[in-house]
Amino acid sequence: MKLYAPWEKAFNRIATPFEHFIHAQTTTGLILMGMTIVALLLANTPFADA
Repeated sequence: MKLYAPWEKAFNRIATPFEHFIHAQTTTGLILMGMTIVALLLANTPFADA
């Protein structure tokens, strides 16, 4: 029986779903589409010169 520190169980509850999300194949596509939208928005604002 392994003893866990109080924060380890809470961390595992947060990290495990996040790890599943990161390793999913659709995640890369969603991130790419999101960053494309951000780039288009920034390119059409006054910040485009920066």
